[in-house]
Amino acid sequence: MENAPRTVPLRFSDFAEPGGPLEGKKVRIDDVTNIEIMLLAYSMKESKYQKTSAKDCLTIQFEYPDKPGEKHVIFTGSAVLIDQLKQYL
Repeated sequence: MENAPRTVPLRFSDFAEPGGPLEGKKVRIDDVTNIEIMLLAYSMKESKYQKTSAKDCLTIQFEYPDKPGEKHVIFTGSAVLIDQLKQYL
């Protein structure tokens, strides 16, 4: 029996690399909800915006599977995504 390809990465770092400044067209997180994306890189730093309760700002660089090479970025203070990132590093 052949080894089946792993479809779900066990660690965030299996499919995205930590990065410095990430380039790409800015996209709202609402625009990718329930849409498959290919994560390329991420960056996390202290949030510049004090209007929210978020202390950290997560930047995610990604591509849509049907548009390879076209990079996009999302900036979010989502505690759920930040916690998942920290858990799977």
